Amino acid sequence: MQSLVSYGSLGSDLFVNRLKRTAAPNPAKGQKYYHSNYEIYYLVSGSLTYFVEDRAYAVREGDLVFIDQHVLHRTSYRDRTEPPDA
Repeated sequence: MQSLVSYGSLGSDLFVNRLKRTAAPNPAKGQKYYHSNYEIYYLVSGSLTYFVEDRAYAVREGDLVFIDQHVLHRTSYRDRTEPPDA
């Protein structure tokens, strides 16, 4: 399950989506994707693998990830050590 809160609009200078997951997404849906905006990803708890282009990064609680525009990326929750906060 997840909840999404948005601030601003896609055409504005600043648009923010806050996505809170209470369960790991289906790993079969873990296709790489890209978008025309920047992504800032902060991991509140646990650990996972973040794939950016052809590299894999171990991400742990408190890590911040910055993804540039039009860069292929995805996350893998197979390595999650604890469930996300509810």
